Amino acid sequence: MSQAAHTVKETSTETWTSESWARVCNAVQKRWPHISEGELKDLPCKVDSMVSFLKEFTDTSLDEIKSVVMEFAPEGGFTERFSAIAENVTEPIHSAYERARYEADEHPMTTSGVVFVAGLALGILGTVAYYRSRQEPSRVSLYDYLPDRWAR
Repeated sequence: MSQAAHTVKETSTETWTSESWARVCNAVQKRWPHISEGELKDLPCKVDSMVSFLKEFTDTSLDEIKSVVMEFAPEGGFTERFSAIAENVTEPIHSAYERARYEADEHPMTTSGVVFVAGLALGILGTVAYYRSRQEPSRVSLYDYLPDRWAR
């Protein structure tokens, strides 16, 4: 991506003079006094830019940085909120996947047995649910086809 396109992409409709971003700037300066107001004003008014800047210039955990910035930052659009949620969900899913892969590599027969039993159980449950949801076929006898006067 060219530098011009990157610059255009990061321009924001909000400025540091807006009340919400001024509160973010004040909160950051209170928490990290070694960061000057000029350095913050040079940043675009975006949460991601602020977090990445603070992560680079402070020795603070990412969770603490996000909590300080998100407490005072104005709520972004749908995409910003969705990306923040997806970022928080991605790491636990990835670690669970890696753990399952590790266990499968270390104990292949046990893993195969567990998968087989789980599949068998799901198959039985699905079959039972299917047969219970169907209507019972009516019990038709030969007498039902005969006229009433001949039946009995």
